[in-house]
Amino acid sequence: MPTKLEIPKELILAEAANRAVKERNTDAQETENNDFKKKQATVAALGAALGSAKPVEGESDLHREVLMELLASLRDDSADRSKKKEAEADQRNRLMLAQAKNVKLERERLQAAQNYCNHMKEGNRGPRIGGQRLSNGHIQYLCTYCHKEWDETTLPAHLQISFEHIGG
Repeated sequence: MPTKLEIPKELILAEAANRAVKERNTDAQETENNDFKKKQATVAALGAALGSAKPVEGESDLHREVLMELLASLRDDSADRSKKKEAEADQRNRLMLAQAKNVKLERERLQAAQNYCNHMKEGNRGPRIGGQRLSNGHIQYLCTYCHKEWDETTLPAHLQISFEHIGG
């Protein structure tokens, strides 16, 4: 029995939107990461200079004060970055949950429409079914109105069409 892999259109569009947002955020994050790395390098250089330099009167206190200010700034930046990452992760999770909910609702809507359809032309003039012969010899049937699919074993008898109307 042939199977068909279905990827909902909404999921494809949502993935494309996610990629676009990630690309826009990448430039801003690179700049932020560079600033953060510069501060880390400055703190490391001052720490090394403070540890290796000969203490001069008054200069050691100034170095320690500058180093403490830079460390405090670095801690603040680190805390801000972690909060921002948590917020972004939370937003991604909410977006994924919303996407999953929308996909589920779309499938339910499609299923309800297919269940409502009688797959017959107006005035019951015959079935509204099309078919395609596959390369493996099986036949795939499709309602041309609601797009419900069957194979040759699952198509109801009252919806059978002649082989003349099957493509492939």
